[in-house]
Amino acid sequence: MNSGPQKIGIVGSGVVGNVLAAHLGKAGHAVCVLDVDTAVVEAINDHGIRIEGILELDGRVEMAVDSVQQLAAFEPTLVVVCVKSTALERVTEDLADCGYDVPAVMSFQNGLDTEEVLARRFPLERVFRGVVNYAGAKAGPNAVRMTFFHPPNHVGSLEPESREAAEDIAALITGAGLPMERVDDIRNKVWRKAILNACLMPISVITRLSMNHIMGLPETRAIVVRLMKDFMAVARAEGHVYENDFVDNALKYLDGSGGHKASMLMDFEAGNPLEIDYLNGRIQEYADRHRIPCETNRLLLSMVQGQLRHRDLARNGEG
Repeated sequence: MNSGPQKIGIVGSGVVGNVLAAHLGKAGHAVCVLDVDTAVVEAINDHGIRIEGILELDGRVEMAVDSVQQLAAFEPTLVVVCVKSTALERVTEDLADCGYDVPAVMSFQNGLDTEEVLARRFPLERVFRGVVNYAGAKAGPNAVRMTFFHPPNHVGSLEPESREAAEDIAALITGAGLPMERVDDIRNKVWRKAILNACLMPISVITRLSMNHIMGLPETRAIVVRLMKDFMAVARAEGHVYENDFVDNALKYLDGSGGHKASMLMDFEAGNPLEIDYLNGRIQEYADRHRIPCETNRLLLSMVQGQLRHRDLARNGEG
């Protein structure tokens, strides 16, 4: 990857994808956004991408498309996958089978082990994992309202020989105004972020509370703390070591999450699949593997699965 303008493919135009695409486009890179929603594609092509909230930005992209074949014809040097983890398997298969030899692909999404899904279809030296440290909510088909950003974002390679390429990705995104650092142990950062998400997401679905209310009420905050301590024990069993004041710092981080609904709650209310399997479900798998009790998480998982079953039965007129 040279130091000049790049051709970047962004798969998914949710909060993560749109914020990244707008910044890269504003910085002069050629960006192609892929989304299956034709209304979103038309809005981005007609009006660009609008970022509001804690950051204000209008960004134009080269094009928005609704098929992997169109993205392949764009011939991006880097493809950044920003879809929900529930769509990752399908997206990975489509990218791998599209006929274009993707030079580099990065998972830039929530969840544990998403990079491993990519690695099943792409050479390890071309696969990268990013950790997102900003969030918000869609404010329209081509608009995002950012509610917080705790820089930097992080990126790492799956193979030591690709460290320089990961440095290039970090420099590219940092240069576009979204600070990113390359780290050697990217899974340590992935687990850190997964713990933060997994402490809030299932509670949001069960209680329907916004994130600041979850953190502000003593009863739900206590559940967050209990989950966090359990999840840290699982992370330690996986070889990830965190600072002694991790819990205190993590709670401060979550206290700044904002007054909007968690993304998992928004997906639940919209009738979409949930990323629970790549967060709490995946952590529970590791906990069971190491024989670590995570009974609070197991209970919340069952409750969310019950909520999903009731939602889907009601949608089909059976509830």
